[in-house]
Amino acid sequence: AAVWQLVCSAWGNEDGNEGCFWSTARRVVGQALFSCWPRTMLRSASAAKVQIVYPDVASATRDPQWHMVSDDEYMVWVANPLRKRIRWPFHIFVVPLLRSGSPVEGQSIEVAAAALPPSEVAWYIYVSITHAYSDGASGAALLPDLLRLYSEEAGLLAPQEVPEPGEHLATLQTRLKDSLRGRLPGHVSNPNGDIYHEIACEDWGKRPGFQKKINFRPVVMKALRMAARDVLGCGADVAWLTAILGALFRLFPSQSRFQLLLKCACRDGPGESEMVGFLSEQRVFPVDICDSRRATLLDVACAIDAARRARAWRVPLPCEAG
Repeated sequence: AAVWQLVCSAWGNEDGNEGCFWSTARRVVGQALFSCWPRTMLRSASAAKVQIVYPDVASATRDPQWHMVSDDEYMVWVANPLRKRIRWPFHIFVVPLLRSGSPVEGQSIEVAAAALPPSEVAWYIYVSITHAYSDGASGAALLPDLLRLYSEEAGLLAPQEVPEPGEHLATLQTRLKDSLRGRLPGHVSNPNGDIYHEIACEDWGKRPGFQKKINFRPVVMKALRMAARDVLGCGADVAWLTAILGALFRLFPSQSRFQLLLKCACRDGPGESEMVGFLSEQRVFPVDICDSRRATLLDVACAIDAARRARAWRVPLPCEAG
């Protein structure tokens, strides 16, 4: 797919006598690649419903000999056997951890938890999602639903009728079909739907040049949050990108332009912000400050924030990310 993308971007043509050839070639090659593409097949709405999984009473009852272990640590031990099951697209485990009592064979976990006083039961919700079906932005889609359901069950909020979001695999399949046809020169970028195909994935994330892994301490994260909220007036993501680019402009004062290649949520379509799925894609955009000796950090922050708000980015070309 990446090689075909590279061929189309280098030699493709929609004008003149070759227009018919490229139109036919893109359709045929795109259909052939899609037929061979390994993917999860779409299932019916009933078959794709999220499963709620409960542990058995014996495993959810705390063993007195492990009294030194906290409830949080013990819950992870209880959930480990459940996580080994197939997760499509994800499972939600409800774990009522029983601090007292003796397990009764054949008794359901719900009945055992209801028979104990509330102080003897610690309730946990454990969500297990494979990375193939989820990205970081899925948390923003899932957590509000869980909080809303909790508020409704606790009587803090009236029950609401919420429309179900679309099937994320259908959205990804539509994006995939368009990407496999190839993008010709002059292609109008789709900031939300274009897919990047890597030419080779043999470097395990390593790239030529300087590479550094940075672990921010809490004090640094608090400083970035304060700078974003009280000084720059932007999000924390823009604040730390501003800090990185500010350092680069100081290290290389002769450079007035850097290209940023970021992993973006790509959830601007109808209902996509409510989907639990891997919709993120790589996007490229330049940050140009004209004169690095006179520009300020606010100039850098505004350039990044303007590109993010306007979605003024594009999908990388094959080999460009390396």
